[in-house]
Order: sequence, then structure tokens, then C-alpha cells
Amino acid sequence: MRSTMLACLSLIAVSSALPVLSHHSIANFDQTRKITITGKVTFFRLTNPHSHIDLEVPVKGGAPQTYKIFTIAATVMKRSGWTRDDIKVGDQVTATGNPDRSDPSLMNLTHIVFANGRTWNWDLIP
Repeated sequence: MRSTMLACLSLIAVSSALPVLSHHSIANFDQTRKITITGKVTFFRLTNPHSHIDLEVPVKGGAPQTYKIFTIAATVMKRSGWTRDDIKVGDQVTATGNPDRSDPSLMNLTHIVFANGRTWNWDLIP
């Protein structure tokens, strides 16, 4: 009886930790800093578990820099008003977010101004 109870408790402990292990952290992004970039969309994918946007940002006197923008899950984005048509390759958008601590070309999106002027702000999602 005791070994059966111990096995059940072990199974509960292991299975309750699985959702935590599968979550993607944003700890690599510096939550104390924000950067704002404006550029042309070269890639957009509204997908789970996280959506992605690539922006080509002009650099004065040099080649454009590509930024990879990490976003929240598509399901949350859709609930807050996003559609697949909000961003298209070639659109000019302005994005604000937290930069990655080690890769300056990667950021976590917190605010965006779409090509049509509409805005989205992560802080306003209920």
C-alpha cells in the first residue's frame, strides 16, 4: 500500500511540473530597457506558441539591419484584436520592445504602430 501511494504521489509531482517545463521564458530580454525601431516588414508569422516579425531597419551610412521581434501567442494576439492582415511583408511599422540581453537584433514586442496607424500595446491587454 505504501509503495502504491508513493508511486501515485511521484506521478502527480512529475506531471504537475510538465507545464512549467514547456513554457518559453522572456528572461533573456532586458525588462528595464525599451528600444523603438521603424522599418519594413520582411517576415510575419501569426503562430503559437509565439508569433514573429522580422524588420529591416535602415542604418545611416550603412546596410540595413534586420531585427527579429518575438511576440506573445497568436491566440492572445487574436483576442486583443490582431488579424493575419494587420502586418504584411513590405509594410512600414514602428515597434517598441525589450531588447535581448546578449543579441541587440532581437527584441520582445511591447508596442507596435501598424502601417495603417492603428496601435497595439501589450500593457493594455486585460
